[in-house]
Amino acid sequence: MENKVALAICFSLIIALAGFSAWLYVGAKGLESEVSDMESKTSNLETQNAELESQVNDLESRLNDSESRCNDVERRVSEQLLVAGYPDEPQSILFMIMHIGTADVTLSEIQVDGTLNSSSPGWAGNITLTPGQMGQITVYGSGYLVDGFENGESYQFSFITTKGNSFHCVVVYEGWTIIRPEKLQVVNLVWNNSNAIFTVRNVGTIGLTVVEVRVNDEYATMNPASVALDPGSETTVMVSRTEGFTSGVKYEFAFITATGNRFSYMATAP
Repeated sequence: MENKVALAICFSLIIALAGFSAWLYVGAKGLESEVSDMESKTSNLETQNAELESQVNDLESRLNDSESRCNDVERRVSEQLLVAGYPDEPQSILFMIMHIGTADVTLSEIQVDGTLNSSSPGWAGNITLTPGQMGQITVYGSGYLVDGFENGESYQFSFITTKGNSFHCVVVYEGWTIIRPEKLQVVNLVWNNSNAIFTVRNVGTIGLTVVEVRVNDEYATMNPASVALDPGSETTVMVSRTEGFTSGVKYEFAFITATGNRFSYMATAP
C-alpha cells in the first residue's frame, strides 16, 4: 500500500514537472518573440530617425542656399552701375559712371578685354560712389596694352568692385589728333578811296589760307581771292565793296579761312 502511494506521488510530481517545463518553454518562446519584436521596432525607429535627420539636414542646406542667394541678390542690388564711355583724347577713354544702387560702391580694378593694368595708374578718377552719384574715370590705353588702343578696334571694359561685382561697357576706339588752332592778326589798315587795304599776319603755329572776307556779314571782294600764310608770315589784302565805305561808319571785317575759322576786325571809315 505504501509503495502504491509513493508511486502515485512520484507520478504526480513528474506530471507537474513536465507541465512546469512546458510552461517555462512556452514562456521563453513568447519572451524571445517579444524581444525580437522590440528589436525590430527599435531598428525601424532608428531608420525613421536617420531619415528625419537626413530631411533636417536637407532643409538646413536649402535654407543656407536660400540665405546665400538672398545675400547675393542683396549684394548685387546694393551695387548697380551704369557705364558709358567715349574717346576723350589720344590714347584715353573717358567713362561716365552713375551709381543707381542702394549702398556705397568702391571700384577695386578695371580690366580691358580681361587684362589688368600693367602700369600705374592705368586709370584715374572717382573710386568710391554713393547712391545716385555720378563720377568720371579716364582709362589710358598705354596702361593696359603695349601699343595702346588701336583705331577702329572695340574693347570690353570691366569695372570690378571690392565686393566682386562686375559691370561691363564696350567702346569702339576712334583715335583723333589735336588740331592746333589757326591764328590770324590784322597788323595794319590803310583806307584808299572805296578800298580797305589790310596787312594780315599768321601768328599761329600752323599754316592757314584766307579764302573769304565779309563786311558786316555781307560778302565783299578780296584781292587776291585767297592767300596762304605760313606761320609768322604776312601779306596785304585789299577789300572792296560795290557801295564803298561811308565816312564815320564802323564796319566789321571778317576774314574766313579754308577750315572755317573766322577772325573779326572792327574799323571806322575815315
